[in-house]
Amino acid sequence: MSYDPSSLFYASQCSIIPDILGNDSRYYSITNTDSAGTKASLAYVYWKETGDITVWENIAHDTIIMNLDELYTLGASGPFLLYYTVGRNKNFITNEVLESILYGVKKTIQYLQTLDISIHYAGHRINELGDLTRTALINSMMTTRLKKDQLIDKTTIQKDDLIIGLSSDGQTQYENTYHSGIGNHGLTTARHELLHHTVAQKYPESFDSSLPSFQTYAGDYRLTDEIEDLSHNIGQLLLCKTRTYVPVLQKIFHEYKSHIHGIVHCTDGGQVKALYQLKQPLHIVKDKLFPIPIIFQLIQCKSNISWQTMYQTFNMGHRMEMYVKAAVVEPMLKMIVQTFGLNAKVIGKVTFATKKQLTIQKEQDIYQFNA
Repeated sequence: MSYDPSSLFYASQCSIIPDILGNDSRYYSITNTDSAGTKASLAYVYWKETGDITVWENIAHDTIIMNLDELYTLGASGPFLLYYTVGRNKNFITNEVLESILYGVKKTIQYLQTLDISIHYAGHRINELGDLTRTALINSMMTTRLKKDQLIDKTTIQKDDLIIGLSSDGQTQYENTYHSGIGNHGLTTARHELLHHTVAQKYPESFDSSLPSFQTYAGDYRLTDEIEDLSHNIGQLLLCKTRTYVPVLQKIFHEYKSHIHGIVHCTDGGQVKALYQLKQPLHIVKDKLFPIPIIFQLIQCKSNISWQTMYQTFNMGHRMEMYVKAAVVEPMLKMIVQTFGLNAKVIGKVTFATKKQLTIQKEQDIYQFNA
């Protein structure tokens, strides 16, 4: 069975190939792989500083959610197979940490199963990588099959579509903890801009030794400094679990899937990611975004990073967006808010263009992006 993988790669960061194992021409096989990234390094310093080993459970959770939510942007709804890998430097990452990570995998799978998500654990591998990593590399891979006629591939995004954003912060009815909104991307910038240089002095294994000293942990905060009005310290805000939107998307697929022209997971690339997943020339206008969560305000204030760069790096208030027909927007929003307690709103629209472009408006400031 031959195929051109490049023909579908624009649709997602996922790998989309013919159904080689099932050998069914009606299906695709879809795989995604993701990691905890440098959030694992942040978990390491928080664990060392506070003794709270449960932060590793959150890291395990995040790697699974990043894969699962990405697969759902294509219209996939399972069943899913999950495989987990951890590469560690055993001089710093103890067996107790490994046990916490694997326990976090088990807890996350059980949590997802209570949300009627069919996910099956295919196993894990622990690699001793002391020569390659300072602390830990935590990754997972997830795969599923999807009928071709159920694929949401973004090619049908069109002029006059409205964009529904799903909030990244707060707490929904299916969650038991507060979310700062940070998710799992931009943590290298966040931790170095917010955390005090004493972190670098105490834990040199937590960062790239080739970085200039003035760029490493150059902020004002100790890990346990409380943030006013949030009853969380800065370390907790940066390390909180990443929200999954799967319960919401499952219900939306059941009632409105045929009205969805595209779903974008605003992770790597932040609010500009949609621009690079478009195939056709259109203008994405985001002029009604959510209020910026406190965690992003802190990062910008302490670092003086431009707002334009902030929007390219972080989700800035919503991590999932759907491009839908205007006729279904009102009932869809009502269902999301009432059923799940998730803040959702129209954050923009799609207009005609002769080339791909994206505009973000923040109060009186306008930021332009071109592919």
